[in-house]
Amino acid sequence: MSKKEKQNIVLFLIEGDSEIEALEFPFSELVAQYDDSNNFTVFFLKKKEKDEDEEDGGGDITSQGGINPGNIERIITKLYVKSYMEKYKFYPKYIRHVFHIIDLDGAYLEEDHIKPIKPEHIYRDKKGKIKLYYNAEEGIIEAPVIEDAVSRNLNKSKNIDYLTSLNKISIESKSVLYHAFYFASNLDHFINNNANMHSGKTEAAEAFSMNYVSDIDGFCSFFCNDPDATKETDYSLSWEEVKTSPHSVQRHTNINLLIDLIKNGGI
Repeated sequence: MSKKEKQNIVLFLIEGDSEIEALEFPFSELVAQYDDSNNFTVFFLKKKEKDEDEEDGGGDITSQGGINPGNIERIITKLYVKSYMEKYKFYPKYIRHVFHIIDLDGAYLEEDHIKPIKPEHIYRDKKGKIKLYYNAEEGIIEAPVIEDAVSRNLNKSKNIDYLTSLNKISIESKSVLYHAFYFASNLDHFINNNANMHSGKTEAAEAFSMNYVSDIDGFCSFFCNDPDATKETDYSLSWEEVKTSPHSVQRHTNINLLIDLIKNGGI
């Protein structure tokens, strides 16, 4: 990276490969389109592979064991940002804005909206663990162990509540602009209308992105004109809206507000 490229970094924190495939190109193009100075460099950062002593939380930092409002800013630096700063040799002072895209996964459902999983909805991951089933039609999560899902939701929602209360985040000793945006239940739910995809996720995300290779306006329209995108124009209210049960397990997003922020020079 040149010195000029290092001076205006925009970071997107995402959960995994699907988000990179679906969103990295369109959002990078969108930033470039509305960057009159042509100074911004965009990075999409997924969480680095877990250390041996870390609990497994997949790509979702908000539900990972051992992470709480007291340490989540430090953990974001450790698991997302630090390796990129070292690789591309830039400092926190060059980071202009951090955009965090979070899958809600039904985190705000009340306990009575978590039910035993139906046999036809059981799916085991590579480790043999039964995955939660997000049932948007009934507004519930189906879980193999209800107590575990309740505990996960409590931890995840506390972390999200903390993050959405911020307008800046601490990266090492530097305070950087920060905003979090959501998909409910998750990215797959919104772009593929399937909250429980277990295969073909990356391919479907890539196909979604390819639809907009020469049509960034179409990409913006997909989110901004979708009836399930938030109708709130205020960032905080868009979060309050989705925290109302059972919205966090249904198909919703406030990504349209992120698009508007970029278009209006908010980076």
